[in-house]
Amino acid sequence: MKYFIGFLVLLALALAGFFISQNKGEDTLKGDVPEQQTVVSPTGVEHRIVLTKDGYTPSEISISAGDKIIFSTSPEYGKLHWPASNIHPTHSIYSEFDSKVPIEAEKTWSFVFGRVGEWRFHDHLAPFHTGVITVE
Repeated sequence: MKYFIGFLVLLALALAGFFISQNKGEDTLKGDVPEQQTVVSPTGVEHRIVLTKDGYTPSEISISAGDKIIFSTSPEYGKLHWPASNIHPTHSIYSEFDSKVPIEAEKTWSFVFGRVGEWRFHDHLAPFHTGVITVE
């Protein structure tokens, strides 16, 4: 029995390592607006939101439809991050706004906001870090 449990633990660790390693070598992961939605051409304006040990900076931001937000972490945070729309853990309010996988601390993830509205978000790995993006 203990060998079976050990095997399951090793299998789980191997699968976790596989999914995390899928992002290696990519400088930026991109969030795409699905085809069934109205796609707004990017305006070329980029904004940055940084996850620190104290939370997102800025935690509230107003942007225009078509603007891109680049999510990153501060050097002292140094952990995986996973930006995603609310509601935790399903990310169902704006399901396309979800990196879908953990992002390494030194990597970024960007998303072009094509839907007008007020979009609350969180870090899926530390859901107490939250923010609001208002798209006009």
